[in-house]
Amino acid sequence: MNEKPFWEGKTCEEMAGLPVKAVFKNGVTITGQLSRFGGIPISTEGMNSPISISSNTLNFRPHREISSVELLDSLEYERIDNIEDVREGDIFVAKDLNRYSVCSVLRKEHGEDNIIQVHVVGVGQFAILRSAFSYALRPKPQLPDKPGLWLDKDDAVWCFDGDFLRPLNDIEDAWSVSRTTQFAPFRPAKVVEA
Repeated sequence: MNEKPFWEGKTCEEMAGLPVKAVFKNGVTITGQLSRFGGIPISTEGMNSPISISSNTLNFRPHREISSVELLDSLEYERIDNIEDVREGDIFVAKDLNRYSVCSVLRKEHGEDNIIQVHVVGVGQFAILRSAFSYALRPKPQLPDKPGLWLDKDDAVWCFDGDFLRPLNDIEDAWSVSRTTQFAPFRPAKVVEA
């Protein structure tokens, strides 16, 4: 069974901002975010490499020199392909590319299929069937990347020396950065003048 391309039936304007990889027939590969004109910006002056032969409100259609256009996930998100792994805080991506911020998930048995009850911010509650699921995105934990003082998600202060994190209330206990994901996201502590 051939699945239709992610861009089929979508206008260039609807797809603006999506991260894509386009492969030209001559082997050249270009990645970037689509503009509303169906291209990928390649300079700060606004030059685009055209990917689509149409633009704006017309349906996206790859240029004849393009052999494939693939949707990429943002580097800031982890892709979740198993619907059973969807959890609060994820972004539910439906097959029609609509995205929903998941506030909570309730799994119920419904015959042989499971349905997920999703609470969407600003919209309310509705059931999303397994058949509508494409994938989900989960924000990657923001961990300290340079030495200094950092605040965790609960505003506790940590000191990062480049290798280990130490909570300031317990300077004897050093944590590896990978062990601290449950305290993420971290953000740099700002110096406050007295």
